[in-house]
Amino acid sequence: GPNGFTASGQSISLTNVQNNQGGTYSCTVTVNGCTGPAGTILITVQPTPTVTATATSPVCAGNPFQIHANTPSGTSFNWTGPNGLSSTLQTYNGAIATQADSGLYSVTTTLNGCVSPASTVNLLVQQPPIGNAGSNSPICAGQAIHLTAGSNSSNSTYSWTGPNGFSSNQQNPNIANSTTAMAGIYSMIVTANGCPGSAITTNVVINPVPAAPAVSSNSPVCAGQQIQLNATTGLTGVTFAWSGPNGYSSVSQNPVRNNSTLNMSGTYSVSLVRLVAGVRPERVIATGRFTKTSVDQTVVALLEFPNGVLGQISCSMSSSFH
Repeated sequence: GPNGFTASGQSISLTNVQNNQGGTYSCTVTVNGCTGPAGTILITVQPTPTVTATATSPVCAGNPFQIHANTPSGTSFNWTGPNGLSSTLQTYNGAIATQADSGLYSVTTTLNGCVSPASTVNLLVQQPPIGNAGSNSPICAGQAIHLTAGSNSSNSTYSWTGPNGFSSNQQNPNIANSTTAMAGIYSMIVTANGCPGSAITTNVVINPVPAAPAVSSNSPVCAGQQIQLNATTGLTGVTFAWSGPNGYSSVSQNPVRNNSTLNMSGTYSVSLVRLVAGVRPERVIATGRFTKTSVDQTVVALLEFPNGVLGQISCSMSSSFH
């Protein structure tokens, strides 16, 4: 036979045959020293098909995925894999990747009755990161906006968008000199291992700075008379902060200074602040007049909020001690 093959015996078996062992084999029979004519047979050795498995790996959870067998045409396929996968398609498309789809996929192909060795591919399904977002809201116009973000993944990148075309790739961007037009919803997407998480939003509230009030007084006055200070504004929900000579301060809208003296002369100024609900004061200072036997005065508590905002709570009482 081919390649110098010779053998004796009625039945011959060849193992682990190769492509070059195909061809015409002849056989003669010898009896009592007499050899008969040769008989021939054509042996066809079909090549063993080969296959290479590929996958769209890694893939983000929730996205479609694909496994594919690279092989010549005319073959049939047999896939097995995680989550009970079984398919005879050359290309298998998964609609939504889940963690259960991660793992090793194996495929064999059959051509002319010959089965290829199995080829395997590992599909890695990446979970998107879980992010969080916040800010220093509420703030006053002119102050900086501080946006903050975090993630449960250490190798994350961040993408911010917001009002007025704002965008940033910083994790914690700052926006200086805020205006009321910058108020609104800021959205952040965190990405890890090529997989973006769900958009996280934070609402930034920017309160306008009140316009300067119209101020007046009963000046000039004589020493010993009252000094009447007046502030007028069309705004509601604001607090007044007066300051003047010799460390004078008041949070009344129209404060009165009794028994005026010469050293009370000078320039008095007033500022307006708007308090924001839900913000804790940083410090509370209460003042009032107490005697050994009674309390008979309005007790005033000055509230100091973040960013220099002031507020006031007053409580009037009259009580005697026994």
